[in-house]
Amino acid sequence: MAINPDLEECVQLRGWYDSTGAGQSFQVQSNAGGGGVARGFKREEIRSLAEVKESQLGQQDKVEYFSTKATIMHIKSDNIYYPACPTTGCNKKVTPVDGNWRCEKCNKSFEVPGNRYVISLSVADHSAQALLQGFNDVGLTIFGMPADDLARIKENDEAKFNGILHLAKFKTFKFFCRASQEEYN
Repeated sequence: MAINPDLEECVQLRGWYDSTGAGQSFQVQSNAGGGGVARGFKREEIRSLAEVKESQLGQQDKVEYFSTKATIMHIKSDNIYYPACPTTGCNKKVTPVDGNWRCEKCNKSFEVPGNRYVISLSVADHSAQALLQGFNDVGLTIFGMPADDLARIKENDEAKFNGILHLAKFKTFKFFCRASQEEYN
């Protein structure tokens, strides 16, 4: 790796970045559908995990959003995916009934469910550590494969599954997070 190499393309790119690029906002691009919040990603809005905790985001009975850049320290390996309704747009958890899988929302039964990610992550940055919950789009990004593929790997080769989880550790990602305080009985 070379820092500021003496190549014409690099000089042009560095000139653009120094003059206007550093202050630009960019639109987040994602292939994730559903309930995500679409908004522009601004580098100046990235918060450290300590800042998020100190400002008590999501603690005052309202949902708040923030961006952070953090490194995965641990991924909880049990319940990393769930059996989901394969109907497009549903994604509800299905339950086994009489040898099939039943979706209460769609009122349908299926021979085989589609798996979807629900991941508990421990992440850290230079300032603090936090627990995050990620869903299917996060799992696709972290593992680079659908939950169905990871489920098959776990079923057939536990050591390979553990290796995939281990490879995801210590990778750094930019996370767009929803902060809220919720109570469950």
